[in-house]
Amino acid sequence: LLEKLRLKAQELEDKDKLLLQAAQTFAAGISPPDFVKTDVGVYLQWAMSQSSLNSDSSNQHQENISALEHELSNKDLELQRSLEQFQGLEHQNSLTKLAAQKTEERCAALVKERKAVQTIMEHKVQVLVNEVAKAA
Repeated sequence: LLEKLRLKAQELEDKDKLLLQAAQTFAAGISPPDFVKTDVGVYLQWAMSQSSLNSDSSNQHQENISALEHELSNKDLELQRSLEQFQGLEHQNSLTKLAAQKTEERCAALVKERKAVQTIMEHKVQVLVNEVAKAA
């Protein structure tokens, strides 16, 4: 689960970078680089931006940039929630390890105690057997 969260966080960070690069590309009016071509959603947004640039519709261009910034902020929030969830799981994992270590230590102490009691009892039984043998 922790590994899946790490992968999801990395994936979201990569998408954030792509969206930011796409927004910068839109603003500069540059032809799409390879990273835009690999992500269909980003490519469509780039294409919409390019068509709005060609028609000199700065309002549409601004709306596209705003939409991308909004999507980027949503992705950042999702990433933040994933990281918080990961940190919570990591904390829970460390608490579980600590509890397991304490339990193991307690078990080891109880085993030593049991052996000590067994040795004492064996000694007492031996003394009683010897006393009975002497009396007989």
